[in-house]
Amino acid sequence: MDTVLDLVGGPEKEANVVELGVSGDTTFYFCTYPFIYEDTEALSDSSKAHYNQLVSDLETAKSSILLSQPEDRPEVESGATVFFQTTDLDGNKVTSDIFQDHTLTLLNIWGSFCEPCMEEMPDLEAISKEFADKDVAIVGVLGDALDRKGEFDADTVDLAKTVLKSKGVTYLNIAMCPELLEAVPSDTYPTSVLIDSNGSVVGKAIYGSRDADQYRQLIQNALDTLAK
Repeated sequence: MDTVLDLVGGPEKEANVVELGVSGDTTFYFCTYPFIYEDTEALSDSSKAHYNQLVSDLETAKSSILLSQPEDRPEVESGATVFFQTTDLDGNKVTSDIFQDHTLTLLNIWGSFCEPCMEEMPDLEAISKEFADKDVAIVGVLGDALDRKGEFDADTVDLAKTVLKSKGVTYLNIAMCPELLEAVPSDTYPTSVLIDSNGSVVGKAIYGSRDADQYRQLIQNALDTLAK
């Protein structure tokens, strides 16, 4: 259990982790972060109601999970081209042309429900400033910006904007879109991918959160690769 908390619990090990059972050689755990938005007064009325409903449904969700062997994780191929047309979280058009503005861009895919994603945001904010003179940009991608119908979820985006403000994030954040989801498939939050100025993936996708020093090393390794 301690190993699971190290992976998903965040710096303060604040997750609640319950073992659900074992299927084959896989052990399944149910992880929740009940205190992510302890100050619900910061949320809009609709987001507050949605959050409270989610909290009340946790036990129902846990009891309804069926255990099965997981499929292989989709891999993002080095050299693959990332192309998309979406918007930022204020509705302004953003396309993959943004990659042309920098030698290297780190796409950080996160979720409004993901505590480890939020915990690493201050580090990413610091890195975005630290590496600006090396022509490196950080771009956040709100992975749950689309609802189950594939449509823009305004309540989730409003919640995400509240999170970003509370974490002091100033780097660009965009909404997930079908093209980007196809180019960078992921079942893990956060997932980060390094992209060069041609829109091509550099190296392997980075699954899970990292600390500031680890991100610095990954970015520097990618820059060194591009310089060869």
